[in-house]
Amino acid sequence: MIGLIIASGCAPEATVSVGGPINDLGNSEPLAGVEVCWVDADQCTQTGVDGRYRFEDVPAGSEMTLTIDAPGYAAGLVPVGVGTNELEVAPLALGSTLLMELQAGLLGVPSIPGTGQLVFGVSNGIPGDGINVPEISASLTPVAGEGPFYTTPAGLPNTELEATSAHGGGVLVNIPPGRYTLDHVGLPPGCTMVLGWGQPSAVDFEVQADRATYIRIECMAGS
Repeated sequence: MIGLIIASGCAPEATVSVGGPINDLGNSEPLAGVEVCWVDADQCTQTGVDGRYRFEDVPAGSEMTLTIDAPGYAAGLVPVGVGTNELEVAPLALGSTLLMELQAGLLGVPSIPGTGQLVFGVSNGIPGDGINVPEISASLTPVAGEGPFYTTPAGLPNTELEATSAHGGGVLVNIPPGRYTLDHVGLPPGCTMVLGWGQPSAVDFEVQADRATYIRIECMAGS
């Protein structure tokens, strides 16, 4: 009788590296010493003098959550959809706590402790031109918080706007912690994910207490 020996085993999990730059929203300069934490892996690092961070061995195809903390800046949370190749995360621009307080004052909406906010944008894919995608409306599922409040071409929230301006962005505030979907209506064809999970028409993300979650989609000019 001949016995057969069958070797079995699991192939190693595919992993990629993930990183990118963090800048100051006011002057676009790189921010050094920002603490960036990969929540699911309980790993943290700091940005260098060039404002960049990087994580290795991130599972391919995963939903990655990053927290961003720096003295004098609003605490952030960034959902990143990881593919099968090395990922360069879009630049993150952090606003100072004073700037965030100014924006809250323009809205006239008192901040509720223990809630978070969402900062969203629809980019035209041309960095630095100051023009993004107008006439996009957004809604949150499940319904929560207050907003959306869309931003003017100067980047300031305005309670009277009913869709994005040429600035392409907006905010929702006082959102209880949890997982949500931001639905975009009026998107042109060819939009892609930049920050967030899922698809451009329905971006999934998480909200944590006392943090601003950043999501962004990109609709290339001329697409």
